[in-house]
Amino acid sequence: DEADNSDHTTYRPNIVTLNFRGYSDSTSTCVTINQYAFAYLTALTSNIEIPNSVQTIGGYAFYGCSATQAIIIGNATNSSYIRTIGEYAFKDCTKVATIAVHAMVETENSSVINKYIGESAFENCGCDNTAAATTTLPKTIVIDDGITIIEDSAFYNCSKSLAIIIGTATNSSYIRTIGNSAFKNCLMAATIAVHAKPESGVTKTIDVIAFMNCGDDNT
Repeated sequence: DEADNSDHTTYRPNIVTLNFRGYSDSTSTCVTINQYAFAYLTALTSNIEIPNSVQTIGGYAFYGCSATQAIIIGNATNSSYIRTIGEYAFKDCTKVATIAVHAMVETENSSVINKYIGESAFENCGCDNTAAATTTLPKTIVIDDGITIIEDSAFYNCSKSLAIIIGTATNSSYIRTIGNSAFKNCLMAATIAVHAKPESGVTKTIDVIAFMNCGDDNT
């Protein structure tokens, strides 16, 4: 039920493919990916595809996987049970073009469960100029309806992303908080859409510099 690697200081340059059983057909029983579990897979060129069953991705879990080009959490729109993506979980995955967090909306006692993308979780993803020029994958950040909190600097310096889409349709997303510098320096983002759903009695906030410098790359 867990993926773990306790020796988080070791670079493992020879691993090029990572597959989670049960990703495609939703039969996985993996619930937790522990902190540092797959950190420093510097030669990993396969997409990182996280099964629907995973609820927690620990801090630094895929830190520094600098060759992968896509991070997909859940195998379809609003399919994933993900609740927490830890701090720095995917930081410095510098060649990533596509980020998709297919978090579903879950309720408990008639209340929507908070789901988090942690501080700096995807910082510097896709900032590699060479990879951005050569990839054929869409350069997008897509966050489905279930995520409620995006913490500070979560997508800071994803500088080659062309679009940031929060929510799958108009007024569909339960996003409640977008933190300080959450998408700052997404320099090439020409499209930003936050499809926040009105909720009675719930205050929704976007920090004043959450999207600072987005779209400022004139090239």
